[in-house]
Amino acid sequence: MLRHGSSLSRVGASGKPGAVHGTPAGAFRLLPPVPLGTVAPGVEAAPTAVVMAPLTGQTTPDLAVTHLVADSPGFVTLWRRDAQGDLTRLGDAIAVGTGPTALVAGDLDGDGRLDLVVANQSDGQNDGTVTVLMNRGGGAFEPAGPALRAGAEPVALALADFDAAGRLDLAVLDRTNSTVLVFRNQGNGHFNPVPAPSLPDRRRIHGCPSFSHCYAPQPDKAPTPSAFVETVPRSC
Repeated sequence: MLRHGSSLSRVGASGKPGAVHGTPAGAFRLLPPVPLGTVAPGVEAAPTAVVMAPLTGQTTPDLAVTHLVADSPGFVTLWRRDAQGDLTRLGDAIAVGTGPTALVAGDLDGDGRLDLVVANQSDGQNDGTVTVLMNRGGGAFEPAGPALRAGAEPVALALADFDAAGRLDLAVLDRTNSTVLVFRNQGNGHFNPVPAPSLPDRRRIHGCPSFSHCYAPQPDKAPTPSAFVETVPRSC
């Protein structure tokens, strides 16, 4: 069911970011475009992702926007939204990694404040990274520590309690390598990578000229990573 609220997207003939206001009846109306301005004096940057969430503790949601800067580290800007939907820039832009392309919000340390996680694509020479920004209150964010190495091209993020430990863990989609990297939350914004499961008990089925790492569970074994058998692709 559609809830009453707003979101920011590239809409309208101008192509500028604009607010779309949803009503309880399920209708939408386009609010005036929101000028994002410059992230810093003399810096040309393109907005790439947005999150709408109560980042400053007020009842109305705020905005966090990532900005890509050519051949340089990107930035995150914060915007406070009032009851009328108007936005006001909060503080200075926050530096992140090169090529920020995805953004999620969640309470990573259990303090009741929403933190931010940014995926930064590779600059062509180094691997992609993930920057974790901890919410210190009042619109202030700071990195939790060094950026996480996150494959060649991280392009999407997800937060969920994957191990039922009561903390939000992190999944990162690496488009170049067609993999999902999982990081376990250690508390206070620190994450450790989860080793990828191995498949030591594979059994190849012959008779097909091409195999493509397609796996199916063996019926006589428990559903563990070692209880899978490589199967003939459906195209054979």
